[in-house]
Parts: sequence; structure tokens; C-alpha cells
Amino acid sequence: MEENIIIKDWANINISFGLIYPNIYEIGMSSYAIRLLYSILNSNRDVACERIFLPMKIRYPASKDLSSKDIIRSIENKMLPEHFDILGFSVQYENDFKNILWILDKAGIPLIHDERKKKNMNGEPDYPIIIGGGAVITSNPLPLSNYF
Repeated sequence: MEENIIIKDWANINISFGLIYPNIYEIGMSSYAIRLLYSILNSNRDVACERIFLPMKIRYPASKDLSSKDIIRSIENKMLPEHFDILGFSVQYENDFKNILWILDKAGIPLIHDERKKKNMNGEPDYPIIIGGGAVITSNPLPLSNYF
């Protein structure tokens, strides 16, 4: 079992935040940013921040990957990405752009933000808010501006 893991009861929170590093666990957990964001977000008792990483063996594009979308779950409570209020991608390398698209596509979340803004019959959005940050996005936000 991993040390310093924070597991919260979703019945006692107001916001669920899926912190996504678009690469495998071993690479993502070497990122100080992931550790810091995880700690800061979970320091608020009304927020549950759970980490999501790229599965080990995938096939591009996601539509050709025959594995179930269940392979993308959070570490803490094994939640699917679409069940979070917010998904936040921490992007450190341009090579991970394709992994962002793979994760969203495999999770059944529309890639383009305008498509995600459509509301369901109750007037509620069907998809989480998706944000991006990190060195790559901060230095040049334009390539991913249609997604975040």
C-alpha cells in the first residue's frame, strides 16, 4: 500500500477533483507538482482529490483499444473520470498530448470543450469541467485550447 494516501468519503465532500497525470504512475509520482497539488487540494475538508494515471498497456487511438474504460480509475476510491466534478491535467511534456486525448476518449468524455458544455434534460452538464496546467500549457496554451 502506498504511503500518505488520502481517502475521503464522497458523501461528506462538496467537490470531487480528479488530478490526472497523462502518463503512467511511476512517471507521474516522480512529479513534485502532482504531490503538491494532491496535498493542497486534499487539505480542504470539502474537496476530495484523487489521482488518475495512464494505464500501463494501451493502444492508440483509444477507439482501437479493446480494453474496458474501467481501466481508467482513480487510485483512492477507484472512481471513473466522468464521476468527478473537475478533471485537472498536469502536463509536463508535449509527448503527453496524445495521452490526454486517449484518456478523455477512452472515458467517453467529448474531446472538444464546446461539446462538453451541452446540458442534459435537467439542465445540468453531463461532463466534468476539464482544466489543464503545468509547464507545457503555461508556456504555450494554444495547442490544447480547444480541449481545456
